[in-house]
Amino acid sequence: MSKPKIFSGATWAKTEEEIIQLGTEELQRNYQMTPKMVSILVGDNPASLLYSGLKLKAAKRINADFILKHFTKDATFQEIASYITKKAQDPSIHGIMIQLPLPQNLLSKTSDLINHIPPQKDVDGLRLNSPFDHPTAKAIFDILETISEKDDQILLVGSSGMVGRSLTKILNKNKLQNHKLSRVLNQTKIRM
Repeated sequence: MSKPKIFSGATWAKTEEEIIQLGTEELQRNYQMTPKMVSILVGDNPASLLYSGLKLKAAKRINADFILKHFTKDATFQEIASYITKKAQDPSIHGIMIQLPLPQNLLSKTSDLINHIPPQKDVDGLRLNSPFDHPTAKAIFDILETISEKDDQILLVGSSGMVGRSLTKILNKNKLQNHKLSRVLNQTKIRM
């Protein structure tokens, strides 16, 4: 049995942010371009409000431009889709994100709204054909790469959800050397 490992998420996150900031500075210096993201928030879910605020603060720290578009919970599909289409056509916008979950009245339209974002601007990796990895899945993969040792086994529980599906794709694509990946789908009950 292997020893427990202590992993500092705060230290890791700070290092990752510094790397991104260096990339932003390089884009500004070499190409006179500042990355510009649009985040769409619909409704007043407290967790979504908090997370959107954190993204705004992070963008400021790395010197990226960030537009937070806040729609009321009563916004229509067409209003939001039109906004996405408009921003997707703007060449100064490099990424578009939709803060999930959407309010109840739009839940059934989540995939439709996500698919209004062009793949090349889907920086959250929510579309199946997005060239980007889902940020949570990418972070998990990076952490696994940092702490995993030869012959470790990785058990992925919930591999059919948005993050699980993305993490499975990343793990299969990158084939962590000498690691075994096992998947447990959401429908499986785990007994302890």
